[in-house]
Amino acid sequence: MKFLLTLLSNLALCGADLRMASQPKNEFKARDRGPVKFVPDYALYMEPSDFGYEGLKNQRDGGGYDNFLRSNIDNEQDRRDFKEEDGKDHLPFRSYETASTDAHESQKNKIPDGAPGPAITATPGEPYIVPLRWNNPHSSELEVNIWIEENKYVVPIRKPACSGEGHQDNVFTFTVPNDFNSLGAMVPNFKGCKQVGDCVLQIYAHSVESRTYAIGTPLIVEGTVRPATATTTAGIEAAKLDVGLSLDELPLKICLPSNDPAVNIANAVPRQARLVSDVFNHAYQNSDFSPYSGQQPEAISRNMQASAILKMVVGNRGELGKHALKKDNRAAANFAKKVDKKARNLIRTYESITNQIIEAIGYNMENNDTSMTEGQKTATCFRCAEVGSTTTKRQTTNTYVPSFQIPAGQLAEARMYVAPIYQQSGFIDDDGLLQIYSTVLNDMGEEFVQAGKLGLYYMPAMLKDTLATKADVTNFKKYNAAGEYDHGYYAATEANKIIKGEQLLTFQVTELQRLISNEDATFITAEGDDMDGLNYDSNCDDDSTFVEGQPCVIPGQNAIFPGQMFTNIEDDTQVGSAATVGATWLAAASVLLGLLL
Repeated sequence: MKFLLTLLSNLALCGADLRMASQPKNEFKARDRGPVKFVPDYALYMEPSDFGYEGLKNQRDGGGYDNFLRSNIDNEQDRRDFKEEDGKDHLPFRSYETASTDAHESQKNKIPDGAPGPAITATPGEPYIVPLRWNNPHSSELEVNIWIEENKYVVPIRKPACSGEGHQDNVFTFTVPNDFNSLGAMVPNFKGCKQVGDCVLQIYAHSVESRTYAIGTPLIVEGTVRPATATTTAGIEAAKLDVGLSLDELPLKICLPSNDPAVNIANAVPRQARLVSDVFNHAYQNSDFSPYSGQQPEAISRNMQASAILKMVVGNRGELGKHALKKDNRAAANFAKKVDKKARNLIRTYESITNQIIEAIGYNMENNDTSMTEGQKTATCFRCAEVGSTTTKRQTTNTYVPSFQIPAGQLAEARMYVAPIYQQSGFIDDDGLLQIYSTVLNDMGEEFVQAGKLGLYYMPAMLKDTLATKADVTNFKKYNAAGEYDHGYYAATEANKIIKGEQLLTFQVTELQRLISNEDATFITAEGDDMDGLNYDSNCDDDSTFVEGQPCVIPGQNAIFPGQMFTNIEDDTQVGSAATVGATWLAAASVLLGLLL
């Protein structure tokens, strides 16, 4: 039975997720997999570095190239030998030590000097189209920033907005502000983005799992650069901070629609780069998940921040730190697992209800977006416009299910699918706002208060003051000061001194009692499990074997996994069948049984 449950968990988890809709080794050609075609012929970005990890080299050069491209930051860190290989930071672009180009030897397939390279070229005030491929389309928020002046400063140009949500093929536009070439009034010696290496376009996404994705491309911005007049950095804003548990500081409850006019930032306002050590997170905070690690923490939704809180309070304390937690505070380690399990079960319950609601009223909420530049448009489906989907198929797997606004005319019918036990939970508020993860956090307030009493506090992203990898006493390897293998205990003990100094210690029990809104979801994998899950370079994702118009079939995609009320992909042949109904109720029963246990 234990083996079966482990197998089902692995089947339901797919860890490698997001890239542009192209592959560097296949000439950056954009591939159309949905009924609506991408207008761009190419999608340009830097192939990730291998960071000297043999595991990443093997993945890239072996049979997992597409997984290598789309992997989240947490998966990448799993490809390291924690005994022998120094840990490296992968943010902000997945380039070696924050390089602005792919010139480093650890990046194999380069952007060409000629077409379609050597960079993305954008004109201020004119939208630029970016096609995306979500292999596993988690509900996410995606932002765009321009890194300038040797990556010391950042100019946000697109706010975090809805992405994924079960739709694999997305498209969005970004627009460089009209006043971008006048940044010299605030940035001393600003010379613009005129050649490769001057600036980097960063696409950053964060999912409700909670996991981090990053893509970087050299950027050239056309137009005349006005002479720099700034003599000090007084006009450059400070980097924004994680709001922690103060969710009411975030204006949005759920993600901003990708097609909302407010998504584009009108003026170029530079700020100090928020430099995050993702390898520190993976080693000492949470080896499977991460806090929000982008450049606009003030603009994400409460929903997104809540998902990070759920994972970063009860996180396993990292690949090196989990041994120390078990040794020094076993009660906290055991309680963290219990709380995480309950949260995941509750999430799946609310997701199942949400899927039923979408199935019932989603057809009344179908839309599309035809406002993009150069004739680019989206498909027509439930939330196609909100996420920029070019396909009508929506997957319903755990963490893919969106929180959304229910139209007033559909509210009464939607409430019919919420059992009485959940009616008072705030799952659907008086305005029709359905919030999966906020509800879960509310439901679990007492557990998080108890976590605080056991010494488990929210851990935000670990910041650093260098573009290089953050310094560490053992270079993030599992050795003590004498060079003896110790499962990471010595390094974690030293890192905890930093955490206690950097961590906002105002996050005490009284703060935990203020938790009001939330969301989150995903499996925590056992040590040694492959976080990449299924879908290794199938015809769906390997551009070298892809045939346009050929249907993509992934074994098991029409199965119903524990906690799901519907199959992973809609299949009209199964709707209403006795097998489907029986499996649906069995899945629901398994969720309820899990909650009781």
